[in-house]
Amino acid sequence: MKHSSVLFLLLLLVLVVTAEGLHHSLECNDQARAVCLSKGYSTFDLPLRTKPNLIKIGFEISDVLGINDKDYSITFGLYFSAEWFEPRLNLSNELWGEGNVATETDLIPVNLELIKSLWIPNIFIYNLKTFQTIDVLSKLAGLWIDARKRIYYSQATHITFICPMLFDAFPLDTQICKFQVGSYSYDKSRMMFDVSTLGYIQKTQSIILDYDITIRNLKKKDQVFDAGALGNFSLAGFEMTLKRHFLSYIITYYLP
Repeated sequence: MKHSSVLFLLLLLVLVVTAEGLHHSLECNDQARAVCLSKGYSTFDLPLRTKPNLIKIGFEISDVLGINDKDYSITFGLYFSAEWFEPRLNLSNELWGEGNVATETDLIPVNLELIKSLWIPNIFIYNLKTFQTIDVLSKLAGLWIDARKRIYYSQATHITFICPMLFDAFPLDTQICKFQVGSYSYDKSRMMFDVSTLGYIQKTQSIILDYDITIRNLKKKDQVFDAGALGNFSLAGFEMTLKRHFLSYIITYYLP
């Protein structure tokens, strides 16, 4: 019975710390810090409460690693970034003050561990199969902040997502796949998503993969997800078009 009471108290302590949003360690006080958080900061509260929070997502595709016709999946390397404004930050003039940065939009790198104490958007990737961060000596990721209190987080990843494919016209088939990112719980009245950058670095890789690959922005109709009673959710992402290199198939299967 005594052990049960001790376990209950420990669990209660963990719940209390979690409920407070882990804000105490970086809360502003008399101690000099490069970055500190406003009193009462909670990681559970949105940065902006009276208007939508704009989340900008960056997609820099390094290469397409594989296309699996059997399970309808695509794997690619991606430098994935997210940025948003956090007005509850207090920044040191020694780093962000006038004369220390060329412009207020200059990003200053900060300790990556800071991300654990900040509010971060609850990003949901539609049709996701796997999401793997890349490690060398440590996780390949970075955190930056500018003088306007814009937070920029980036990491190197390998992503596999599901794309509904139709092969009725094989080998003359073309597949159109949509990679969409949004909030898991906040509709567009609370959180809006937009694309900050979109690029495809290793375009020559598509020859090896049997497809010509092009990357485009999502169409307007694909930038909103209608969740019925839950509301309309804002989406960011891109459209990946796979056009098969059919000449080798025609030579192999159709010419005597």
